[in-house]
Amino acid sequence: APPTRMGDRKRKIDLIHPGDHPQEGLPPLNPFTGRPYSLRSREIFEKRRALPVWEQKTKFSQMIRDNQAIVLVGETGSGKTTQIPQFVLEVLNSVYTKKCVACTQPRRVAAMSVSQRVAQEMDVELGEEV
Repeated sequence: APPTRMGDRKRKIDLIHPGDHPQEGLPPLNPFTGRPYSLRSREIFEKRRALPVWEQKTKFSQMIRDNQAIVLVGETGSGKTTQIPQFVLEVLNSVYTKKCVACTQPRRVAAMSVSQRVAQEMDVELGEEV
């Protein structure tokens, strides 16, 4: 993959594999709430699909299934903080009935901000599933 330049809107992530471009959409019902997704959530979903990390979703999901530990390196803005936990949860959700994904941030404000964003993207209530 060609190197990115500073100022590019899309950032590179180190899992790039040509031909890895999942095109799936949202299911009709949110698996966490059992309700239809909101219009806002559908809009956010389209933005998520534009993130560089989304191109690696299939490959990453398979890596989660095949390995106990993974080291992921990606540039700022590539979607690591908000997307990877959701990908992990999606894989775990397909295998286990009880699951939990824990993420850390160096500061409380950052943790709250990321949590709120992930809850919006998942179309769930902050403090419940996230």
